[in-house]
Amino acid sequence: MSVINQMLKDLDQRQVNEVAVGEKNIVISSGDSSKKLLLLSILFIIIINIAGIFAWHLYTENQSLKASQLTFEQRQFSKELVEEFQKKIALTNTSAQTEPNGDKLVVPLAEAKVITSKETAIGTPINKVAPFTAQKSSTTVVAEQVSAAKFSKKLDNTATAKQEVAEKRSATKLSISRVQLTPQQLVQQKLTKAEKAIENNAIKSAEQLFEDILLIMPEHHSARKQLAALWFGRQSHQAALNLLSNGIVLAPNNSEYRIMQARIYLNLGQRENAVNTLLALASYRDVEYQALLASTAQQVSKYQVAIDAYRRLTELDLHRGRWWLGLAVAYDSNSQFDQAIVSYQKALTAGDLSGNAAKFSRERLQELGE
Repeated sequence: MSVINQMLKDLDQRQVNEVAVGEKNIVISSGDSSKKLLLLSILFIIIINIAGIFAWHLYTENQSLKASQLTFEQRQFSKELVEEFQKKIALTNTSAQTEPNGDKLVVPLAEAKVITSKETAIGTPINKVAPFTAQKSSTTVVAEQVSAAKFSKKLDNTATAKQEVAEKRSATKLSISRVQLTPQQLVQQKLTKAEKAIENNAIKSAEQLFEDILLIMPEHHSARKQLAALWFGRQSHQAALNLLSNGIVLAPNNSEYRIMQARIYLNLGQRENAVNTLLALASYRDVEYQALLASTAQQVSKYQVAIDAYRRLTELDLHRGRWWLGLAVAYDSNSQFDQAIVSYQKALTAGDLSGNAAKFSRERLQELGE
């Protein structure tokens, strides 16, 4: 405002001088001229005041803008100093070396470059960059070392935490990843489920599981036998026979396939087919197998087949009267009466025949003349 006041004073002085000069040089002719001069003076003063106010406003805004710009530059510079200090600590931990007397801290060239960038920001020429030796007191050095150690420990903790998180994520990924089962493991898994399904009377589910097993492993005998039994149980006889026939093709010496197939044929009244199925393993030394072959062959009047089967049974169990009686009946039916008499006697000697069987044996001996 002092500028405006000075301008007003100059204006007043100028007006006084002009009045004085006017009084010497001219004579005011009338009151109208004085009024016009006064109005012009007032208008001039107003214009000057407006100009002064506008100039002052521009000056104030300019100063505020400079102050805000300076504050921003200071904050930016402070941020750069903090970042440079953190870099300096990291570099000090890894590459700083101290003289034996502990009074001088030698900063490597890499640190000198970092400091140089800061100096460049405040006006130091770039071509003056060089490694330097900073004078530090023992207390300052210890303080910086402690600070650096804390910062390094914090970094280590952060790295450890990140590693633990990565390991947990990896473990989680592994826990939800799909495990590729071997065919044997998959078959065992389905077999366990099928057996549980049978226990729960879920026959359809069990059949489907057994079928899946045979698709994976056709030679799985247990699954084939159980599936054949399920199909036989719901009277799907032909499907069961076909399933067992395929099993016999894969394993011709599997006696259990042949026994099951023979029993299905007997259930259907097809005794000839049952005998033919069993004849493929006529010499198989198994009590169940030979007993089924002997009784079935005798029913279809294949006496020699029955005789051979009963003879094997007596070899497997010498003191069983039932086998001797079956052999005696087979000899008797095949008109081999001498062998029949001997077999009837051995059947009675065994002592384990039922009352009716023993009575029949004695009657046949009497009829045969013994």
